[in-house]
Amino acid sequence: IEYRIKHLGLRIVPGKNFEIVNNESDTRFKEYWSTYYEQSKRMGVTQEEAKRTVTRDTTLIGTLMVIKNEADGLICGTYGKFHNNLETIKNIVGFNNEEKLCASMNALILPSGNLFIADTFVNSDPTAEQLCKITEMAVSSMNKFGIVPKVALLSHSSFGSDLYSSSALKMRKVLNLFKSKYPNIEIDGEMNGDEALEQTIRNKSMPDSTLKSRANLLIMPNIESANISYNLLRASFSECVSVGPLLLGLKKPAYVLTNISSARRIVNMVALACVES
Repeated sequence: IEYRIKHLGLRIVPGKNFEIVNNESDTRFKEYWSTYYEQSKRMGVTQEEAKRTVTRDTTLIGTLMVIKNEADGLICGTYGKFHNNLETIKNIVGFNNEEKLCASMNALILPSGNLFIADTFVNSDPTAEQLCKITEMAVSSMNKFGIVPKVALLSHSSFGSDLYSSSALKMRKVLNLFKSKYPNIEIDGEMNGDEALEQTIRNKSMPDSTLKSRANLLIMPNIESANISYNLLRASFSECVSVGPLLLGLKKPAYVLTNISSARRIVNMVALACVES
């Protein structure tokens, strides 16, 4: 670490500007594995397994530091599988909602404005009730950033054009569930993607839509549509800045990135973790 600091010409000092946690010699090792064991012993984890896992799993060490308030947030995921890291975080950090639901949201800062997409990485085929909760969490997150949410519930169906599709009916149910709880938030659907982003196109099929102007939060019916849409948009704009995925529904700020995350994206996520904490 000291060699890399010198090689990069940095001025940060170990022990002053940041803390090094050596998982083989740190005096907190027994406390860490004991905490992990207590939380996992009913899931088949033995004391010996707890010791070994805490020694080698950096994501686990980070989550233990977070729940012990020795760290304010966690950034991980530049190596390893997304869902493996996520499972560690969910099991240790826990949820902030009764539904015990976690979801992911990505943000794209485009020349035309900010665009948020959910759920891009976590829930494969969420129910209408789960999508309603995901929308609620996404709206809350956007409010924290001072952005007024304008929500579009996306589908291949446009305002009832396909009354036999289970996916379209699911998004219509999400609309009814959400509006019954939050009548003052701009939201509409089910609608096509172009209708969400262009009011002139939307007005042709639904002139009195409760969503005005351009949507900035796109709620997708499943993980395939969310992930594909996000990656296509990210790759299509050279000036696009990608932020995320943000994990929604956790007790503490913890984010799992992907192995293609750039240094810029990591810096952006660290900033978000600081704001969240």
